[in-house]
Amino acid sequence: MQTFLPWVQDNLPTNSYYDVFRRFLEKPFNPHIPTIGIYGKAGTVKGTFDLVQALGLLKKQRVPFQFLALNQGSEATLAAFASSIEEHDLSDVTWLLPFLPHWSVPQFIRSCLVVCFLERDFPIPIHTPLIPQEVFACGTCQILSHEIAQKQTYHARLEHGRNVYLVGPHDHQDLATILNTVVSHPEASRHIGRQGYDDIGRDRGQFAAEVDAWGNLFTRIHSEVQQRRNLMSIAEMQSYLAQLYTDDSLRRLFSLDPDVSFEGYLLSEEEKQSLRAIDRKLLEYFATSLKMKQLERLRSIYPATFTLPQSLLERLFDRFYHHFPVHSHDETLMRIDQFGVFFEQSLAIDELAPCYASDIVRYERLRYYYTYQPTLEDAFSAINAPLTVEGPPFKRDASLVLLPGVYRETFSYPVVDLVAPLVQQQPLDDHLMQPGHYHLVFQRERHSLTMNVFTLNEETALLLDICQQKKSVEDVIREAEQQLGETDLADDILAMLALLQEKHLVGVHE
Repeated sequence: MQTFLPWVQDNLPTNSYYDVFRRFLEKPFNPHIPTIGIYGKAGTVKGTFDLVQALGLLKKQRVPFQFLALNQGSEATLAAFASSIEEHDLSDVTWLLPFLPHWSVPQFIRSCLVVCFLERDFPIPIHTPLIPQEVFACGTCQILSHEIAQKQTYHARLEHGRNVYLVGPHDHQDLATILNTVVSHPEASRHIGRQGYDDIGRDRGQFAAEVDAWGNLFTRIHSEVQQRRNLMSIAEMQSYLAQLYTDDSLRRLFSLDPDVSFEGYLLSEEEKQSLRAIDRKLLEYFATSLKMKQLERLRSIYPATFTLPQSLLERLFDRFYHHFPVHSHDETLMRIDQFGVFFEQSLAIDELAPCYASDIVRYERLRYYYTYQPTLEDAFSAINAPLTVEGPPFKRDASLVLLPGVYRETFSYPVVDLVAPLVQQQPLDDHLMQPGHYHLVFQRERHSLTMNVFTLNEETALLLDICQQKKSVEDVIREAEQQLGETDLADDILAMLALLQEKHLVGVHE
C-alpha cells in the first residue's frame, strides 16, 4: 500500500468527481498499524455511515487503526461520506480509494486486518451480495451484518468469534467494541480469517482469490481465446470437434478411418488435414477429462448415489454418457435431472443394485430439482414482495392449495434416514431396508435456496394430497373422514390444517 496509494493519487482522473479521493490520499500509510477495510458501493443501507460512527467511537478511545475505503457512489453520497469522516475526526487515518480492476481486489482485501460488510435494511430482499465469499476466499477476518449473514447459503456455518464477527450495524457501540477486539488482538483476528477460509472460503474457489497473478491470468486467457478463434473460425469444424470430444463412437470411428468420420460435416481439405493431425492420445486424454469433470460435478449433487458399488456406477455412467452426450447448449438443471431420471430407471431394474438405490437417486434428484426450479414467487412481480403475517383461520368455504415451493412425494424406502449413513459410509441398519410407504414434503424457503424436507405420517400425507386438488376446507374434511373411515374429525382436521398453514405448507387459493 505504501507504493500503491501514491500511484493512485498520481493517476486519478482530473475531473471533479475524484477531488474527494485526493483529499484523503495526501498522507503516508503505515503498514504496521492495524487496517480496517470496506469496499463496494457507499450508502446508508450499505452500513457505510454506521461504520464511520463506530470508528469515531474507536478513535475517541485512542485505539490505533487505519481505515481503507474502496468505495464509489454518486457525488452527493461521496460528499456525505467525506463529511461524516471529517465530522468524526477520522481524516488523518482514512484513505478513500476509487474502484480497482477486479483482479486487484484480493490484494486490497489482504492489505486489511479486517474487512467490514455491514449492509442492512436493504430494500430488495433477494439481493445477496458475493462480497462475503470474496473475503472468505482471501482468508481475511470479516465483520458481517446479521442481515447479510442470513442471506448466505452457508449461514448455518457462520460462528461469531470463531470464523467471522456478526453484528447489528445500528448498534454503533457494539460495532466499535468488536472493532476494538479485532485491532487489539491482530493475531487472533488473523486466525479467525484463516478459520473462515477453512470453513467457507476453501469451498468457494470460483473467485480464485488466493491467486495473485490475476492480470497475467486474464491476459493469457484472452490470448488463448484469440488463438482458438483464428484456428476454429468455421462453425462446421467447431461442431465436429465438439462431437468428437464427447461421443465415444465418433472417436472410435475417427481412430479407425478419419475420412469416414468427416461425413456429414462441410469441412475443407485444410481443415480435414488439421483434424487428421490431432494426437490420438491427447484427444483421448481431453475427452476423458471432460467426462471426469462431469462425473465429479454430478457426484457433488448426488453424494449418496455415488456411494453405490463402483463397478455399478461406472457401467451405468458410461451408458448414460454414451446415450446422452454433452452439448454446449445443454442447461445445467436439465442435464442434472436427465442423469437422475436415467439412473433412477436403470437402478430400478438392475439386479445388482441395492433395493433402495433407485429411491436414493430419485430423492437426490428431486431435492436438487425442487431447489432450483423457479416458482411463482420468483417472478419479478413477486420477488420483492414483503413477507406477510400469518393469515386468519381458514373459512369453511376457502379453497386450499399447497403453497409455491411445496412438493409432496412418496418413497418405497426411508430415504432421509438412508442418506446420512450412506454419505458417511456407515453400515445400514436392517430396518432401513424394509419397503413401505414413506411420505415426504419438500419445502423451499421463500426467497432462498434452502430446502426443508419433512417426514409425514399417513394422515398428514392424506390431507396434503387432498389439498392438492384445490378443494374447500369443508370438502377436505369430508373426504378425509371418508378415506380414513372415521366421523367427527372436523376439529382434529382443522387443527392440523392450522399447523400446516403455520408451517407455510398450505394456503388459500386466490
